[in-house]
Amino acid sequence: RNLAISAAAGALRGMHDAGLYHPDLNLKNVLVRWSEKGPEAFFVDLDRARFYREITFRLRRKNLWRLARSAEKLARPGGELPAGDRLRFLMAYAGTDGALRERLRRSFRLIAATSFFRRLWWGLKSDG
Repeated sequence: RNLAISAAAGALRGMHDAGLYHPDLNLKNVLVRWSEKGPEAFFVDLDRARFYREITFRLRRKNLWRLARSAEKLARPGGELPAGDRLRFLMAYAGTDGALRERLRRSFRLIAATSFFRRLWWGLKSDG
């Protein structure tokens, strides 16, 4: 599982570094295949994807937040995605870029702070 998380994070970082932004990024659009080299991650449903000259931190964060919300939704009804998995993904995404790592760490504190309310909202929507 840790290797699959790292493979997906590395693939997303490579996609962003190449200038590709996936506006519909969610766990259902991430495929992980095991080969003799280990896990390899691929992204699908690229029909609305766009190339930019540079993927800014704001766009990276937006994509990462969307992926994190998707993971939370799929983790229901058991609750929230393990914090260790979320952190492992972010750290693998940042790699050796210390500045990016710190910005992501600060930014993702908000996800933990708001996840209770999102889960409550999803529960109300599915009951109605």
